[in-house]
Amino acid sequence: MHKYVKSGKFKNINCGYALVRDIVFGSIYEAEEYCAVKGYDPDVWIEADSNEALSKCQQIARAALPCMRRLLEDQQVLYGTICKKARAEAEALRAAEGKRELGWEVHRDWTQHATGAVSGCYDSMVLLRKHIEMFERIVRIKFTPKEAPHHEKERN
Repeated sequence: MHKYVKSGKFKNINCGYALVRDIVFGSIYEAEEYCAVKGYDPDVWIEADSNEALSKCQQIARAALPCMRRLLEDQQVLYGTICKKARAEAEALRAAEGKRELGWEVHRDWTQHATGAVSGCYDSMVLLRKHIEMFERIVRIKFTPKEAPHHEKERN
């Protein structure tokens, strides 16, 4: 089992949210990985499994979601533009090969470059969608009800 955080620090290690230096994560595991990469002490920096941590995560997620959705829309428009360019380059390559034009290799290089741009743009959209879905899921998490003090339990 993967655990950097002290055993017992969190009651529910599957709480579905974590916070490290105001960066929201979809799990304690992801936050642990981030801490390991950055050299942070996870026992000190990870906040999770509390109403206070959930509130912070939800506040950050609510603030970031509109910007992330806008970025995704912009990325989709860019993706459409790049796809059109890649299709045009591929068609030019086929035409040059068909005519046995000198220098058709240039068209191949342009086509490969355009294809790489399409792939990179698509990968960034996938990453944005993943984070948008994570933030939307965190916003929907309900707070844990506060447990009544011991003396109130006895009266009920």
